[in-house]
Amino acid sequence: MKNSKAFITAFVFFLGLINVQGQVTVATDKNLGTADFGQYKTFTFANHIEDAYDNSFFWDSELLKIAAREEIEDELEALGYEHVNSSEADLLVNFRFFEEATELVGWTDNYADENYWGPMEMKKKAIGLKPSAEVREPGDAKTYYLDKGSLLIQMADLNKNKTVWQGYSSGIIENTSILDPEEDRIDTAVEMIFDEYNFSALEE
Repeated sequence: MKNSKAFITAFVFFLGLINVQGQVTVATDKNLGTADFGQYKTFTFANHIEDAYDNSFFWDSELLKIAAREEIEDELEALGYEHVNSSEADLLVNFRFFEEATELVGWTDNYADENYWGPMEMKKKAIGLKPSAEVREPGDAKTYYLDKGSLLIQMADLNKNKTVWQGYSSGIIENTSILDPEEDRIDTAVEMIFDEYNFSALEE
């Protein structure tokens, strides 16, 4: 019982169903036990997001990465966050598309791959979603079944080396060879993910 109460205070989960040219699952997780969302004012992107030659998490499509990055940047700036190209930023933002259908277990899967986060961005193996044992029971984890073409957005606290927020949108991309018709779906999906963010750098 004590563990369950700790879990409730530390983690908040949301799952909803929306329409983005069809039914798409959107979900977000927040780490309220670690994050102080009221103090975050700036953000930067992970190194591979800024690297024009690294499209390994985007179906080898630079256009796909750019479309998502620009929309994520617009959403965060609309919430009052300032984009800075510095390791002194409050939040490190990263995202990827899944080319194949994927099972993702919220707050347990750890994307510590240095090609994803970058070896110099975070302490090796320190970043991820795996919480401390005292706030997690085996039945608490939520498994997401993501369709091909799903988007995962993650934000980490650079001072604490912890993932503090992530959002998913399932099955939004069908064919990256014809990105123009898909770009509206990317924009809409990112907007709906951030509709569930519920925080702002404009708040004191």
